[in-house]
Amino acid sequence: MLMLRHSTTGWDEGPVPVECQAGAFRIQDAQIVADTGSSGPPSSGTANLTIQGNVLQGGFSANQNVQLPQAGVQISRYKIGEQTSPIPRDRFIFNTSWFDGARGPGQTQNVTRFVPGMEWMLDDSSSVEVRLPFASTFDSNQPTDANGQLLGASNTEFGNAVVSYKELLYQNQNFALSAGLALQLPTADDFVIQNSLFRITRSAESVNLMPFLGTLYTKDRFFLQTFTQLSFDTNGETVKAENVRDGGSAIIGRLQEAPLIFGDISTGYWFYQNNHYCRPTQLTGLAGMLELHMTQTLTDVDYIDTRALDYNFQFGQRNGSIGVANLTAGTTMEFGKQSVLTFAWVSPLTKTDKQFNGELQVLFSYYFDKLGSGFRSPRTAMR
Repeated sequence: MLMLRHSTTGWDEGPVPVECQAGAFRIQDAQIVADTGSSGPPSSGTANLTIQGNVLQGGFSANQNVQLPQAGVQISRYKIGEQTSPIPRDRFIFNTSWFDGARGPGQTQNVTRFVPGMEWMLDDSSSVEVRLPFASTFDSNQPTDANGQLLGASNTEFGNAVVSYKELLYQNQNFALSAGLALQLPTADDFVIQNSLFRITRSAESVNLMPFLGTLYTKDRFFLQTFTQLSFDTNGETVKAENVRDGGSAIIGRLQEAPLIFGDISTGYWFYQNNHYCRPTQLTGLAGMLELHMTQTLTDVDYIDTRALDYNFQFGQRNGSIGVANLTAGTTMEFGKQSVLTFAWVSPLTKTDKQFNGELQVLFSYYFDKLGSGFRSPRTAMR
């Protein structure tokens, strides 16, 4: 990741042996040289970091870059298709996800994410929802050792808060159509990579606008739900480099997330329904579900190539885009037409740009109106 000449940086005041192995680097001719300089796949919200023409490996694999992700993106990226109905409701939610092998800055690790939230109906056709994600995940401050290897720091941190508005445009006995707008706020910590020479900071500044359109169709015990969502980074985030030794600093530029489009389709069938129950804990519905979630950048990811503090810095890579598809299978249990508990497993369908190996979801919703799950008939789910 660093290619630093001994005589100009003062990295090591003593003699440097030739071809001495140093983790993911070799020390050759008084320079630190990455064993491989190939670039890993770009991903939205991240920028791969190269200094002086070499890639900081981070100890993950030969082809994996260290990434400088958008603040909070390792905790949660809001998707309207996750535990949401096109029908406005009064409800409380609490989602838990366990990610196996989540990709982070130069490495993978397991991540546990929690998303509490509330939705309030403003009238019979509109609602406002607030979500406040937090997670045990990659630390937003990632230090490296003397060889440039990321130490794999982890921490429990808050992500980016989301406020969304939803309006029901049309509904009949079997079909509902709604639209809305979500606002993702920069409440996460700045993302920092630091070693003995540099401190690279990507500031938490980005405000994302996310318009969406949702549909729900039901026929007897069958249901089909779709969401289409866009995401626009309105202002980007400042990237700053600081020289740890002499205190010098420079604004390298701004990284702006590529516009995204999300497509979500969920289908399911109620294997069991009971409309005559005596207790709020009694099982009133059991459904199986299968979902497809797709994400695609609409433009290439952002790119910065500049010289600052006497070093060449490169963030991102030219002509980079991503496309991700995940398949979700699960079961939903409804109790007393008020509490809904969902267990699901998420498997990536794409290999190059996949963000994790697998995800276990436990999703809970509590409906104050006692009208049942969001997958019920559109008429039944309305007041």
